[in-house]
Amino acid sequence: MEMGYSAAGPLVLAAMEVREAEERSEMERLRRHYASSLLHRTDRILDGLEELNLYEVARVPETWGLHIATVVADLPFDYGLSVHKPPTPTEAIDIVFDLQQALLLWMTGLEPEDDALENAS
Repeated sequence: MEMGYSAAGPLVLAAMEVREAEERSEMERLRRHYASSLLHRTDRILDGLEELNLYEVARVPETWGLHIATVVADLPFDYGLSVHKPPTPTEAIDIVFDLQQALLLWMTGLEPEDDALENAS
């Protein structure tokens, strides 16, 4: 028996649907891994800030701004962050918590806009 186009059509469509589902699954896995990596980076920053806080350091080093800026630059969404002077460790911790909150909102599928952040607090 010869298989014509009409018989192969559903098989081809099914194979394409399976391939698309696999690609969506892989994209979601990569998205979760990327977000997890960003959270891990912010956790490491928090560890350093908590240590500075324990040692009662008055202001975080200026290099702190570079560390947080690299995380913000890697975010998959727009996030406005402006720090004009080196903050205290406690202020810097609050900044990182706000950043983590925005990232967690993004991970759950919400847009981390300013209004959403205020309502989530």
